[in-house]
Amino acid sequence: HPVLAFKNRVEKLRNEPKFPGKKPEDLGVSPRKEGGVPDLKGCGSTPNCFSSSSASPDSYLEPWRFSKGGSAQAFADLQAVVDAYKPGQRGVDGGGFQVQEAKPESGYLYVQFESLNKGYKDDVEFLVRPDPSGEGGEVRVRSASRQGKKDFGVNAKR
Repeated sequence: HPVLAFKNRVEKLRNEPKFPGKKPEDLGVSPRKEGGVPDLKGCGSTPNCFSSSSASPDSYLEPWRFSKGGSAQAFADLQAVVDAYKPGQRGVDGGGFQVQEAKPESGYLYVQFESLNKGYKDDVEFLVRPDPSGEGGEVRVRSASRQGKKDFGVNAKR
């Protein structure tokens, strides 16, 4: 079923079963607590997730800061970096990836990555959030496996 494979995978799809898992329903940007600022989802207790919204130091991922060009430029730069990403580097994401949603107006970018073997899918989200001053801002990130507890360090490497 080559139709089910991402075009940028590192090798041809083998005739093996794939286990992509179900896309979580609560992805995206929304207030995560009463009266809170819209944000990405945090992480649960499994070690296969990292997020700038995580309350746990074990899964917290420091947001990236930008200082020039504004949020529109930061989003364009982010999208260019994602588009240039080479599947298979450092032994991860050999199944390729595909941008699922790109919303420059809200600063949201959602990408699905796939493992080469078994076709496990990971959901990676970015949120470009400008500072209230408008001078700079941050890029918040969430990278999580859809299933299981172990990911062999893939989300940390990515």
